[in-house]
Amino acid sequence: MIKFFRKIRYNLMEKNKTGKYLKYVIGEIILVVIGILIALWINNLNEQRKQNNEYQSILKTVKNDMMIDTMNMGLIIRRYKQNESSFLLSMKDTITKEEYLECKKCPMILSSFSPVFLQTNGINRIQVYNNKDESEKDSLNFKIQTFYSQVVPSLDNAVTSTTALLQEYTQLFRESKPWFKNWYKGKYDDDFYDYVLNDPIYKNRVAQYYTYIYKYYLLVLNVTIEEEEKLLQLIDTRLKPQNK
Repeated sequence: MIKFFRKIRYNLMEKNKTGKYLKYVIGEIILVVIGILIALWINNLNEQRKQNNEYQSILKTVKNDMMIDTMNMGLIIRRYKQNESSFLLSMKDTITKEEYLECKKCPMILSSFSPVFLQTNGINRIQVYNNKDESEKDSLNFKIQTFYSQVVPSLDNAVTSTTALLQEYTQLFRESKPWFKNWYKGKYDDDFYDYVLNDPIYKNRVAQYYTYIYKYYLLVLNVTIEEEEKLLQLIDTRLKPQNK
């Protein structure tokens, strides 16, 4: 092709057709410019396609993280709801030993906690992706970042404060209650039953732990699930054109 155009140019020069030669040169320059513009356009399309594919992959990772999160939080909420009656029974001012013995969860009610730690693979990838200008203009990207920047600290605070409270109780029992070593083995003596049935301070501790779990921690979990479900709908809408 280059030899062909070169031959035309030489023929025009040899025949002293300056006007036609100039028109030809201008036309050749225009063709070169058009070729460069087309090449740039194709390159930009390829780059945009690569960025779109990368962001689609990131959204799929975020979606997977949130699905795992909502499943784990749902399990924890259901487990605590099933155990709520044990808390309420343990807080009663008057309760017989027979009633207490029927409650299988009651003796260990102040011994365990189920923390949640959100998956972060997706948000970590988004933070790396945000070095690109395109991400700053994406409303979904902004909503995902806002969710993690607001929810993670709230959830961490709920987990940290509840864990600290439980550790405080464990330390108190370990240092002041002779029945502690048997209690952790699931063995309970008369002193233990006297304490949990009659000591008002113990009942206050159960009430405090109940408040941390049911009025604070589970509330944060429910809000987190609601917000994640909203984001999952938006992510599904964004991914929909890619679904087959």
